[in-house]
Amino acid sequence: MNNKNKNAKIILIGGCSGTGKSTISKGLSERLNLIHRIGTGFVREIVRQFINNDKQYMFGYTFQADSQEELINRFVRQSKELVGAVKACIERARAEGTSLIIEGAHIIPGLFNDCEVSLSIVLRNRDSEKHHDMILGPTHFNRKITNEEFSQNLILQDYICGEAKKHQVPIIDVARKDLMLDKICSLMDEKNDN
Repeated sequence: MNNKNKNAKIILIGGCSGTGKSTISKGLSERLNLIHRIGTGFVREIVRQFINNDKQYMFGYTFQADSQEELINRFVRQSKELVGAVKACIERARAEGTSLIIEGAHIIPGLFNDCEVSLSIVLRNRDSEKHHDMILGPTHFNRKITNEEFSQNLILQDYICGEAKKHQVPIIDVARKDLMLDKICSLMDEKNDN
């Protein structure tokens, strides 16, 4: 007997630190009555338990590196290391017929093109002051970030948005939460109509 819930939504939300992914994920799950949500930072912590210490790029924040080249390389390597685990979560949700939001910086457009999802988006924060406040916001009370790390985070934002444009993934600019949620729901409706 196949009781799959064909209406179960699976949503991927990417964006660098400080773009409101956790907040939007929570708001979207409440608005659409979605059951599960997980951040790639937590997926990374699980994956770290099963890897060798020689993969040092898996440890530390995505925005910590000694050079711009190392920053992007480390970020992409870290993200690729998580692809299998993230895809397993998507497949589990599909198999169980349940909804799921996966959010995190590691949701780089292009890495999940072969996944059947309801919507994939990227969040972007163009307001530097607001971005800095959000990166230290209520979902990350204990996070500390230097000015250099914040600058590196902005480089990651440019990289992620570049990948979003290349792979035609919608970019949502940080605004009032209700407006962002309206825009995301509108994108979902458009995708369902096609």
